[in-house]
Amino acid sequence: MSDDATRDDTREVERVLAANAAFYGAFNAQDADAIDALWANGHAVSCVHPNWHPVSTRTQVMDSFRMILRSPRQPRLVVGAAEVHLAGEVAVLTCRELAGGAPLAVTNVFVLEEGDWRLMHRHASVVGVKWSDGMPSD
Repeated sequence: MSDDATRDDTREVERVLAANAAFYGAFNAQDADAIDALWANGHAVSCVHPNWHPVSTRTQVMDSFRMILRSPRQPRLVVGAAEVHLAGEVAVLTCRELAGGAPLAVTNVFVLEEGDWRLMHRHASVVGVKWSDGMPSD
């Protein structure tokens, strides 16, 4: 890979991380309009919230976030250990969240749309295995 391609990838990874940070900022600010602006419009979108069935239309995804954000019991999300994998105009970001102390494993999939990285899929699930229990082997 050339130095220019490496710089381009690094720049795109940084942009994906910024889009991801914007999502968490909007979520913790309970700003449904800002969350809406971060999701793709020209691509199919879907979301799997912890302990929910999948929602698979943009309207359902946005309605689900509005419902979650209206809940007075909704904790802030703390995010860490983000890793980005680029595949052309798609970026897969995996990370960990703490939601009210409960650990979640998250995959946020972004698509390049009109020059901006936008969410097209999000899957957050409760973690039932402790890191100290070790990782599965091949």
